[in-house]
Amino acid sequence: MAISMPACTVPAVGVASRTGTDGTNADAAHTFHASTGAVGAAVIDGISHSDQLHALVPVLAVAAARTAAIRWPLAGLLTAGLLTCDPGHDGARPSAVAVVARVQAGEPTTLAWAGDARAYGWDPQLQLLTRYTTDHTVAAYLAAYGIEEDIADEFSSQIRVHLTDVTPATAQARRDQLRAQP
Repeated sequence: MAISMPACTVPAVGVASRTGTDGTNADAAHTFHASTGAVGAAVIDGISHSDQLHALVPVLAVAAARTAAIRWPLAGLLTAGLLTCDPGHDGARPSAVAVVARVQAGEPTTLAWAGDARAYGWDPQLQLLTRYTTDHTVAAYLAAYGIEEDIADEFSSQIRVHLTDVTPATAQARRDQLRAQP
């Protein structure tokens, strides 16, 4: 029996990462192209240096991307968050931030994120790079309430929402055309 797949252009996905302060990298990205034509993508940024976290981060990326393509990005984010909730037998509680997206032809792009993981989009016609997410940091919170930038920036590395904390109420999601405006 032959299965006919709907025609779909797979969006270009790009990620950037660097080695952490301990010489290792606890970041991972994954995309999944579902049989429906939907594409789920996830970027996970692990926070800490435990062996448990280094092993878990790629699993989180796969789980979040597959769930996003099949359901929605918020479901993918919650799934990844659930996998970080138990510290395991060694007590090394994993921590991470993430951004998850879903793209399907003819539908608005959907994003969900927690922490300071970011999603950007490039509009080649306008030659414009647009950031679609806002950081869940103490600095962003303070800046939103008018605190001077130089004071707020002192708190830029303090994350307000980690994957371990993510719930439908603490995550942030966005569903629209995600197209930069002139």
